[in-house]
Amino acid sequence: MKDISELLTDNDFQKILAEWDDFTIDQKAEVRRLYHISNSEMESLLQLWSALKFKKNGLPQADIEDALNKTILMINGIAEVQPKTRRIEKIYNVFSRVAAILILPLLLYTFFGNPKRNKTIYREPVNEIITVTAQPGTVSKVVLPDGTKVYLNSGSSVTYPHQFEEKSRNVYVSGEAYFEVAKSKLVPMVVNTGKSNIKVYGTKFNVHSFAKEISERITLVEGSISYTRIRDKSGEVYLDPGQTVFYNTAKNRLVLQQTDTYPFIAWKDGLMVFRNIRFESVLTELARKYNINIVLKDKTLADIPLDATFRDENVNEVLKLLSIIVPFEQTETRNMKRKDGTFDKTTIYISKRR
Repeated sequence: MKDISELLTDNDFQKILAEWDDFTIDQKAEVRRLYHISNSEMESLLQLWSALKFKKNGLPQADIEDALNKTILMINGIAEVQPKTRRIEKIYNVFSRVAAILILPLLLYTFFGNPKRNKTIYREPVNEIITVTAQPGTVSKVVLPDGTKVYLNSGSSVTYPHQFEEKSRNVYVSGEAYFEVAKSKLVPMVVNTGKSNIKVYGTKFNVHSFAKEISERITLVEGSISYTRIRDKSGEVYLDPGQTVFYNTAKNRLVLQQTDTYPFIAWKDGLMVFRNIRFESVLTELARKYNINIVLKDKTLADIPLDATFRDENVNEVLKLLSIIVPFEQTETRNMKRKDGTFDKTTIYISKRR
């Protein structure tokens, strides 16, 4: 449908509105088709016309139409009305009283029913804080206000403002996220994990930092970043591509190593890649991905190193394959229903094979 001001100020359409009650059903249908108007939109236009139309008062038709057009333009916020003659001013005053009666429905239409207005009237708060979380078992992609792409692993989240400030781009991460940061030499991005700050001007890197874990690792794939521990603020550590920072908060120990980056970022492509990883750490990753509890009852199995790659297997298939390398057996609890109707997580117990 055309803009309301275009229709109500169109002389031909005004004539249609005035004679609408005399039209046949077929004629009415043809009008709606020609003007692309739905039944409800036509009804609204008829109601507006009914409130705006003049009773006979002997005034020239040209003056009436001029006042009508200016008033509708005024209501729609298109032009400022300045009556030029006393006769027009009188008509304008009549219309102003009518406009006051119609102000609520017209405002509702102007702000919510007019797509052209929606773009200029509605503004999201610039300081709105947004948090996006990847559901268990999924990988989510988020595009930040500056065009930076963030991939979130299962159960991970990123928090950022609706608009970045002119001199900073501050982002908060919990869990695992892969960043492809939009380049800006003047405005660095600072990624806060709760354990550290990562400063970057435009690069690709992976963050693995869960709040309940005492360690985190940051892997640089491309570009350059600096890493600063929040706990002791011992200065920035600069990474080159292919390097990974391992930081243990309990021991306040930081290690910088040259690594193969692929196992640390394969998750964003739907893979689980383990290279010389402790069995207990593998179980932690599986529990997070499949949103279950896994309890390692026999700690003598914890430090067994594993090399493995998985793509679409379910958790039982993965554990079955791992049991070929690690001598363990598993038992599983049933999902118990809570009072609120939800269910407990499945718990799998891992014990040494007898």
